[in-house]
Amino acid sequence: MIDVEKAKLLILQNAPLLKTEYVPIRDSIGRILAEDVKVEEDIPARNLAAMDGFAIKLPCSDRCKIIGESRTDSPFLGEISQNEAVKVSTGSILPNGSNAVVLIEDTLVSSDIVYIKKIPLEGRNIFKKSEEYEAGSIVSYNGSKISPFDFATFCRVNKTKVKVFEKVRVSLLAVGKELVSCEEEGLYKDFLTPTFEAILKRPHIKIQRNLICRYNYEIEDELKRALDDSDIIISFGNASFDSSDGLFPVVQKIFDPIFWRVKMQPGKSLMAFKKHKTYYFGLSGNVWAAALGFFLFIRPLIFLLSGQDYRFKSFESVLGEAFNKSSKEVRFLRGTMIGNKFYFKKFSQHSHSLRGFRDMTHIAMLNPGPPQDTGTKVKVFEFSLEV
Repeated sequence: MIDVEKAKLLILQNAPLLKTEYVPIRDSIGRILAEDVKVEEDIPARNLAAMDGFAIKLPCSDRCKIIGESRTDSPFLGEISQNEAVKVSTGSILPNGSNAVVLIEDTLVSSDIVYIKKIPLEGRNIFKKSEEYEAGSIVSYNGSKISPFDFATFCRVNKTKVKVFEKVRVSLLAVGKELVSCEEEGLYKDFLTPTFEAILKRPHIKIQRNLICRYNYEIEDELKRALDDSDIIISFGNASFDSSDGLFPVVQKIFDPIFWRVKMQPGKSLMAFKKHKTYYFGLSGNVWAAALGFFLFIRPLIFLLSGQDYRFKSFESVLGEAFNKSSKEVRFLRGTMIGNKFYFKKFSQHSHSLRGFRDMTHIAMLNPGPPQDTGTKVKVFEFSLEV
């Protein structure tokens, strides 16, 4: 068996970045940037009117001659002098020489004369050249997930395509002769693969397959297919190391081992293999053990493959209630923080139990040893399966 920290290091230390591609910005939301996106010209490129009104050149009187109009579809091309005014609409280019905009509600118009009830200060109501972005500035960074607001920014700075990492290709396999799909009648329903498919269904991830495999020949065939078209393969259940009809002998024929069996509870039977650039993980068929294995090993790998930075969000805390069992391995408890203490007793710690997943927010890592009292120091992780 291998220590948890060493197992994480073996998975994450040499994770290769995926290839990159250019995509239209409309298809980029949720993808991972593979470059810094820079502004090629000042935004805005000229001074613009920030409000409807009249552009003027200060200092001026409260009575100005209207010499034209600037609209977003038809800018005023001349130059303005003192005691002259150009009618402007929001977003239109300001005429050369202007240095303020009078709000439309602060004016009265008579023929070609505008009377100004309140003269603004210089620079007021102007969206100034390069006020939002200067040419060469970075608006989105390499490794960041593209948000709808990033998309809006790309539009604003005249980007039509961006460079992103290719999608992480994932295959999901449920293993067990007794399994039936969620739609079928039966005692042993496969809810893990559809659950994790829902977790993984993101713009930067592509689900290659989601199958139930009941027999070894099916498992072997699907693993070979997945090896050709997947970056990560995850199987759930039947992770037996000793049984001749278990999953382990089949996996050994196809992949090279990274580790099998981890010194932790739950999820001790987790195994990890690799062939070429494809990773294989055999997780427990028990939901809490599977979720923990995904959180510790697979989730950070997905981040790194897709070019994102990853750090476990952890901190030191203390138990708010005693844990009354001894353990030979590192033990992970699901629970939540109340104040500066970790509480877990209202959450089932059975590896097969779904109860408590909706409300759990943190995981505590307890070192091997005897039962641990209230107030014992523990390492706590913020829990999330979000990718």
